[in-house]
Amino acid sequence: MEKQHLLEAAKELNGMLGLEPPIAVDLPDEELKTLLAEAAALVTKDDTLTAVTWSVLLEVGGLVKEVEAKAIKLCNVKPKKGEKKMTEETKEKKESAVSVSSVLTSLITEGKYTKAQILEKAQCKDGRYGSHVRYLKKKGNTIVTDDSGIVSIKAV
Repeated sequence: MEKQHLLEAAKELNGMLGLEPPIAVDLPDEELKTLLAEAAALVTKDDTLTAVTWSVLLEVGGLVKEVEAKAIKLCNVKPKKGEKKMTEETKEKKESAVSVSSVLTSLITEGKYTKAQILEKAQCKDGRYGSHVRYLKKKGNTIVTDDSGIVSIKAV
């Protein structure tokens, strides 16, 4: 796998998933592959990625089965010339994904909302919320829900 493909995938996932901290692009290949595999677990079947990123994620692993099936299907189709350019719709989806991740992080950090309120305020589905919580946990955060259903990040 080419270094350039790893870098493209890292940059795309940083933007789409709103990873905090972002995947550093100046890492050795093996370390980069490990971080990409961790981020792959956050990708949902509704996410729109370039063919390069899908193929990188297939190679490094970490995709859930349902998402892996989509990636395999997409990677078997050869992109047409010029298809690499991002459409306005794709740009909007990426920008939306970044803002949803940022909103989720901020609402959970505030520690004032229930899961239902967070889903409503972030205007996202349960799957995106679950993926984001898993991401926060992988980064060493402890996510707690108190007796009244309020979700927050517990200070370690």
